[in-house]
Amino acid sequence: MPMDMKPVGDYGETEMAKNDNTQLIPIEPGAVGPVGGYESEAGAGYEEARPESYAIPMLRILHKQSPQCDETDGKYVAGAKQGSIFNTVTREIMDEIILIPCHYRMTYIEWVPRTSGGGFVTEHRIRPSDGVPQKNGPDLMPNGNEIQETMNHYCLMMRADMSGADPVLVSFTSVQRSKSRNWMTTMRGKVGTRPSGDTYPLPMFACSYKVTTVPEQNEKGNWAGWLIDPYQWVKEDSALYKAAKVLKQSCEDNVVEVNRDEETEAA
Repeated sequence: MPMDMKPVGDYGETEMAKNDNTQLIPIEPGAVGPVGGYESEAGAGYEEARPESYAIPMLRILHKQSPQCDETDGKYVAGAKQGSIFNTVTREIMDEIILIPCHYRMTYIEWVPRTSGGGFVTEHRIRPSDGVPQKNGPDLMPNGNEIQETMNHYCLMMRADMSGADPVLVSFTSVQRSKSRNWMTTMRGKVGTRPSGDTYPLPMFACSYKVTTVPEQNEKGNWAGWLIDPYQWVKEDSALYKAAKVLKQSCEDNVVEVNRDEETEAA
């Protein structure tokens, strides 16, 4: 045991010497990691972790009623406002991000209605047969819960310093489903050309996209919606491209877990 530390209690806790406060270094906001250092122990501690050991964050657009925007709520996040993009794991607030789409899946999410407190219940791969369609709204289950048709895009999100990317999920429901369909159409329109002149559809993760939000409204109110534009090609021999292929395969193998802790209602 280091000379400047001593055991405390029955569980091997340690106590720093009173005259030494240099063993910890503050983490700068948004920092991914220090430059250099720790290389001899790279990846230590994760040897027995599997893909299903991790929870992929969701990216959500905040609205006026989001608890992250309410200074009196315990979930408040400084700087949050309607239209902010919120990471449900890191709790980061962002205005613009770069995404590399890797996999698409349609599911049906069961929710407790907002009037009953709200909250995620479960995710159905097939539309529940006992759900009763409602005019201009989600299906209603016999237990009073709601079923939302949900278009899910599993993506890699570029880090702020562009040093790499991390898996995230962006889900589209309600009026935002048209944004998902438009994005899918844009992606499907990306093609390669063979020497013969024939074309073929590029993989979904061949192109990255710049994603932000834009104000929207109708007779029922106003909100912020997704705005998605092509950004740059992903090099086929890059680590990013390889990571995208791994995420795609993990989704197909059903070993991807999504963090829904911050979800109280459909996106």
